[in-house]
Amino acid sequence: MANLFELLFSKDFEEKFNQELDKVLSERDGSIEVAISDIAEHYLQIIRSITSGYRKIIIDKTDFRQIKIDHKSYDLDILISHNQAELSEHLSAIDALFSDLVTEDVDLEKCIFEIESKLNSK
Repeated sequence: MANLFELLFSKDFEEKFNQELDKVLSERDGSIEVAISDIAEHYLQIIRSITSGYRKIIIDKTDFRQIKIDHKSYDLDILISHNQAELSEHLSAIDALFSDLVTEDVDLEKCIFEIESKLNSK
């Protein structure tokens, strides 16, 4: 038992523990960035089905299925029917990715701002 305490409180163990913790946290941040990029790409496919060009996209911060394209509001639930398989898949992917972000306990408003930035830069 004494050897276990010596191991747990050793400097070597502390350094290895901190390295692994840093690795896990950096992977988490990377996965959030990937999710944001993926969400933006799925939105872009839906937006392209609505309009051929746009200047500004705004995503509702309380309901991400509500978007504004150049100040005109669109409800994606109404706009996309289940008969439109490809668009429904994009919307389902957006749902799933936002769910992943919620489980990661990230600031969704900040994520939506980053998604809008990516969409508005294209």
